[in-house]
Amino acid sequence: MRTNKVNNIKKFFLLNALILASIGAIAQKIIIFNPSPDFYILQPGIQNTAAYDNEKLFSSLNYKNRLGVISEIRDLYFDICLPINLNQRTGIKLYSEQETSLFTKNKAEVFYSYKVNFENDITWILAAQGGIANINFGASGASVGGSAFSSDFSISTLISFGNLKIGAAAKQLPNAILKPINYEFTLARYWEMYFMYSYLLDKNWKTDVSINTSIYNEFFIWNVNTAIEYQQQLGIIGRLGQKMNYAIGAYTLLQDVLSYNMKFALSYSNAYYPGIPNSNTLSALLAITK
Repeated sequence: MRTNKVNNIKKFFLLNALILASIGAIAQKIIIFNPSPDFYILQPGIQNTAAYDNEKLFSSLNYKNRLGVISEIRDLYFDICLPINLNQRTGIKLYSEQETSLFTKNKAEVFYSYKVNFENDITWILAAQGGIANINFGASGASVGGSAFSSDFSISTLISFGNLKIGAAAKQLPNAILKPINYEFTLARYWEMYFMYSYLLDKNWKTDVSINTSIYNEFFIWNVNTAIEYQQQLGIIGRLGQKMNYAIGAYTLLQDVLSYNMKFALSYSNAYYPGIPNSNTLSALLAITK
């Protein structure tokens, strides 16, 4: 009985800390849905829909779980991308973020992208995605809970010059307001920029560097990712960022297993957010191409 009471107290304080963190320094009620950047280099389409450029069916599953005191915070992301032809792609994205059993955020979206090829190995991709967003508060001793839904829409673009890729996106364009309880949450409109460069060191070794940023009014969040890969089979990822102190991970690519190309990655990260206990996170990604 005492254990349940202690757990409920932890949930109460954690939930309040998360709400305060979402409000931000300028005292606005802001919620930004944004999948984890842990594996941006492995699949940039997770964040920038225009970065999907697969010629075969592609699907990925990303699971992230905080460790320690705030282990109830977990994210689940799933996508599938289907090529229509060499220049067009469509698919779905599903994203769920659980911040204790009392508070969850969810998105379900469909997307479409179109690629234009130019001379000198230059390509341009434009993508649009739209769907439904949901914020849900579970019932507790202090509240009956509640749920609210809203439409959502984003656009993104990407230009490739050989090994260099530069992209941008406008996210959560409707700037929708959801009110699941007596408290308003804004799906704040924000912008992202992407930069990625790949370099072949020799016939066996390849390295990648990427920078992605999120911008909202005074807020500027950045992440720098680096990876080195051996024979397209094994790799190590490192990341530094404003919100994330550091992240390290490793991945492997298994060729032609049951006619699939499978990529598995595991990442550990350490983060500090004001008002929330120091967070250690374990993330896993499984990507399949057929």
